[in-house]
Amino acid sequence: MEEATGLVKHELMAKFKDEITQDQIDQLIKGYAKLVTLIKPMKSFHWYISISLVNLFSDLDEINGKVMKFIIRPERVVDTSRVPVKLTKYPRPDTSTVSNARYIAMYEYTSSTDEPTHLYLNGKSYEEPVTETPKTGTTELWNVINLTKDNHPLHVHLGLFVALEQRKLVNVDVFRQ
Repeated sequence: MEEATGLVKHELMAKFKDEITQDQIDQLIKGYAKLVTLIKPMKSFHWYISISLVNLFSDLDEINGKVMKFIIRPERVVDTSRVPVKLTKYPRPDTSTVSNARYIAMYEYTSSTDEPTHLYLNGKSYEEPVTETPKTGTTELWNVINLTKDNHPLHVHLGLFVALEQRKLVNVDVFRQ
């Protein structure tokens, strides 16, 4: 596995207990800032009160390339949202109208400490162009083969989907080789 090069940003988000004073927070920030002098590869330190996650591998413009934004506020904010008592029940899809069947194999490489380093979909990394582009109004059957150790390595945005069945792979280590 080749070593990554280029700029790496490490984002740390913190929520402090109510009894932590601003002075204690300031001391923590100074401690993190001091890491720049102690860790040679670390080039800079920035402290923000809001963070935006951005899709760097997208052809989208600056606004549409934003994934999500977190705003850290000093005052406590109460979450008043609730899970609905009853969820919408969608009918089971009619598989006789399937316009396309896809096979999506997911595989990840891990480090010497067994931490995931690279995830591949059908042998392609996330940096490569999108390959799965279903058409609006169609029904597709996706056969997802999860060769990772993760139980949730894939989720779909802006599309309605139903898991028709789930099977355990037999001899999964043979597939991983």
